[in-house]
Amino acid sequence: MPGAPSHWTYDGFGENAALCQGDIIGRTAELEEEVLRQAHLYFLDPKYVAFMVLTQTCDLVPRSSGSCKTEHISLAVIRELHPVLPDMIHRIAGTEVPGVYRQSLKRQAIDRVKRVLNQNETAHGLFYLHPDGDAGISVESVALLRVSIAVRKDHYAILQRARTGRLRPEFQNKVGWLCGHLFARAATPDWEPNDADKQARTLVQQAAADKTWVPEKWFSELKRSNSSISGLEADAALTLLQSKAPKEPKALAIERASVCAAKALAGLYAAALRAELAKSDEFSAALSVRLESCFIQADVDVKAAQGWQKVVDLAAESFTNSLRPYILHSIEATTGDPSDAVLAAKPPSAIRNWIQQLGGTLAAEVSLAEGSLTVATVSVVQEVVAQIPTDLPKKMSNLLKNDPEFNRLLAEPEITVFSDDD
Repeated sequence: MPGAPSHWTYDGFGENAALCQGDIIGRTAELEEEVLRQAHLYFLDPKYVAFMVLTQTCDLVPRSSGSCKTEHISLAVIRELHPVLPDMIHRIAGTEVPGVYRQSLKRQAIDRVKRVLNQNETAHGLFYLHPDGDAGISVESVALLRVSIAVRKDHYAILQRARTGRLRPEFQNKVGWLCGHLFARAATPDWEPNDADKQARTLVQQAAADKTWVPEKWFSELKRSNSSISGLEADAALTLLQSKAPKEPKALAIERASVCAAKALAGLYAAALRAELAKSDEFSAALSVRLESCFIQADVDVKAAQGWQKVVDLAAESFTNSLRPYILHSIEATTGDPSDAVLAAKPPSAIRNWIQQLGGTLAAEVSLAEGSLTVATVSVVQEVVAQIPTDLPKKMSNLLKNDPEFNRLLAEPEITVFSDDD
């Protein structure tokens, strides 16, 4: 009497018990010599580690004559699962380059393996057999229900002596259901969802341990560039794919957020600078000296003219607008004093623009040097620009990277099942 199997799939049986659908037949010397070598030489291949009875149990019961009803007993081949998995995964996620898989189809590969584990894979006729020494299954294996041989009923006793395991009745029914391509599931226990997912992940990871999973976007960009990896070795194909790979949405969003933050700060500090200049006596004095030099009569006091403050406001606005790009540059700079970038820059002919806006009372044709107000306003500019937090965009990027809601909204359509570290 064989030992009692421990896994829920299997059942015990007596040595002389009649054959049943789902019985596991081991490769004995007698079976190989009397059955396989006589009519099925191909199945002497060591990759076929065992066989499973497919014939219905009712047709296997010995009659009063001593023989069963059926003339031939159908046996499905059993193979170890791990050699079968790579081809299965390649059919789902493979590319024209061996060893390069589509990452977007990784979840589909795992789901396929989960269906195999739960004996629900009807399309390919795979019946999973969990390792159990008392059932004659040493490693994860599958019965290939589509690959079978017919044995004459004369060999019934040989099959009995070679039998190593038996399925529980509900799993015998499952074999029958799979063989008949029925649409209703038999009421058999499934793996716990988490256990099945973990087992499926492990099996896929092991089967594709030397493969590289590539995001679908890489292939899209490759196609858009009219390039192809066909005929390339895996390393060369990966190098080409990586050269075409677009930035990840998350990286693009963080980069964009950083740019927006810098631009917003530039606007805020340009406004602050404008306000400081508009009320600065130093700026007003420098402006009046420059404007008075434009009049033919040198003794005109422009500061006493009506609307002078409006002129100062206009000059401050024009001047800070011309400085805005340099303020932005100083914010984005990662090293050095931010005020240096502003003060070293020579704004466009801002003063000439101011003169033109003041009207006919000024000599618009007077040519003034670019940046002539820069020296006069050093203290004001430096005071404001020195307050710019140059590391704020970086801080904002770090905040976004660790923000759960931001990450959730940026989740890619293709679900990343697990990382290489899992």
